[in-house]
Amino acid sequence: SGELPPLRGADVPMASFDGARFNTKLYDPRRIALNLFLGSSDAPGTGASSPAQAQANLEALQLVLSVRRVQQQLIQVMPDASQRIAMAECVDFKSLVWQAGREAGRAVADFQLSDPWFYGANVVDAARDVHVSPTAFNFTHPGTVRGNRVIFDILGPAVNPQIVNNANGVSVQCLVTVAAGKHLLIDCGAWTARNDGAQAIGSIRHSGAFSFMYLEPGVNALSWTATGLSSASRLTTTLQPPFV
Repeated sequence: SGELPPLRGADVPMASFDGARFNTKLYDPRRIALNLFLGSSDAPGTGASSPAQAQANLEALQLVLSVRRVQQQLIQVMPDASQRIAMAECVDFKSLVWQAGREAGRAVADFQLSDPWFYGANVVDAARDVHVSPTAFNFTHPGTVRGNRVIFDILGPAVNPQIVNNANGVSVQCLVTVAAGKHLLIDCGAWTARNDGAQAIGSIRHSGAFSFMYLEPGVNALSWTATGLSSASRLTTTLQPPFV
């Protein structure tokens, strides 16, 4: 759609000062309206057009749009044939105007995106050698808005590993010992941390943002620190990039 969602939050008025004090805002859910054309061909496209087939097509569309128990995928196909996916619910279907002897029609469907972004394919920096502390590396976020759907997969040995994003000052650390050959998974979007499958969320320390980590659009300069490393220590960083 290309439209930014509305902001949540406001600047704070200050007594005896002009204007207000700036506050960081969050994005609210948003709506996307799509213009639809309803034809009267059957599914194979071989049958004769008729008002009865147009009505059947309308009811098939309504069957899809009327789902309320779950969100469904709203898929945006890009010019290069890649896909970006948002989870959405159809909240309004209106302005149905029949044409051509009721064999075609136009309508508008409104979709509510509780998470306002479309997401592209995962970007993965796989099995980076981090046996030296500190280790600096760049991670490129191809999306258009900052994202927190980041997973850090740490292959031990490593003690108290920390990742800092120098692009925005956000950092996350887990105060645990990751045994050799075992994995510590920090899922910043799901707010989870598991060390060899065991719950480790109580050992997470993070700063700079409410989320464990944010990656900014473009190049992010990341740094890794830990102790107890060996030549087998690795870090895999995965981002599900958000787009407007």
